[in-house]
Amino acid sequence: VISIPKNVEQLVRETLINSNKNYLPSDNIMTAFYRETIKRKRRNVSLSEAVVDIYKSPYEKFEKKEVIKVLKVRKDTDYTRLDTLALKLSGGPYNTLFQDIIKYPNYFIPTAFISNYSFSVHRTSKINNRPVYVIRFKQKENIDEPYFFGELYIDGENKILLSATYSLNLSNKEIASKLFVEKKPKDANVWPTKAVYRVDYAERGGKWHYSYSNLSLDFKINW
Repeated sequence: VISIPKNVEQLVRETLINSNKNYLPSDNIMTAFYRETIKRKRRNVSLSEAVVDIYKSPYEKFEKKEVIKVLKVRKDTDYTRLDTLALKLSGGPYNTLFQDIIKYPNYFIPTAFISNYSFSVHRTSKINNRPVYVIRFKQKENIDEPYFFGELYIDGENKILLSATYSLNLSNKEIASKLFVEKKPKDANVWPTKAVYRVDYAERGGKWHYSYSNLSLDFKINW
């Protein structure tokens, strides 16, 4: 039996700042697989894959910079499917580390801005036989900045985030474009139409750590 928390916002706040207690307190070396795919409509244009080593600094300390070392990489590109338009987007293996929203809450929901969101318990569920709250969140109607909306899977008893799926509010095309597009032709209009994120955490020795992340972006280009 799971009782619904009376103050959902407080539960989320305590979960996001609880990294010292529930997450790995020491350095961590991970071997990971990275994939980046570019599609035009439904057809693959470019596929990049890599095996990487990741140095993750402790959750409770932020003075050490995290590092990725590429061990092996391969890339396949079909240039016959490419247009003559060249864009430079924010991406790459290193950027995926900042989807660790427990370690980098400022890239997700900074503590000072939690009150700009509405939170509600959508349902209860289980992840690996662990009961969790599925908490839906979205920015309040009087907030104009492009914030996130989605679902958090939280072990309410221990204040642990097990998983999150969320999207960026793209109603303001100009601001949203600046977040992702670093370089483009002067007379090209480029804006994202979808930005969907996912992050999962895994347990090791009673402590939790960043395990998986994914970002799916769709762009519309008028040139």
